[in-house]
Amino acid sequence: IDDALGLLGNFISADRSYVFLFCDDDKFMTNSHEWVNEGVTSEKEFLKYIPTDIFPWWMSKINKQESIYLSSINDLPIEAIAEKEILEPQGIKSLVVVPMIYGNGVIGYIGFDSVKEFKSWTEDSIKLLTMAASVITNALKRKENEEALSKSEAQYRTVVNTIKEVIFHTDREGNWIFLNPAWTDITGYSVEESIG
Repeated sequence: IDDALGLLGNFISADRSYVFLFCDDDKFMTNSHEWVNEGVTSEKEFLKYIPTDIFPWWMSKINKQESIYLSSINDLPIEAIAEKEILEPQGIKSLVVVPMIYGNGVIGYIGFDSVKEFKSWTEDSIKLLTMAASVITNALKRKENEEALSKSEAQYRTVVNTIKEVIFHTDREGNWIFLNPAWTDITGYSVEESIG
């Protein structure tokens, strides 16, 4: 994901690109991935578990699944004072942020900053970033699902391998294709010599 952020950042001439993910029932957001151009300071380590409720304007836009595009952070509305206070110290001059939509909800956002100069991005660039956010969202969710499946399989394997009764699985011809370790304890035959 960091490499993809770098490719996208270079393509649209951004100085920093990043992913923020929501956690703890969307009460917090964390900068999970980041790419920075040469000479640009990384902010990732300073942007962990930030309460989302301190940025009502920003969160309202993201939760409505709207992009945020500012050719100058001076264009932030007066009600976005908290947002301006966190963006200015990072040296951000311009930015574009697109929500990461999964199902009917938002799991975070992907953002691109310009810190060296004020920057204008085209509508086509913002559409490209929206598509990239979708790809990154799906990759993150796929990884999350694979990890959950792997954990579930490990728990299942632990239960099956520690139970004292024989658990088996056969193919259509009736040949054993799985036997748990209880088979060896009860019969004295190894699982390996009994399979098939």
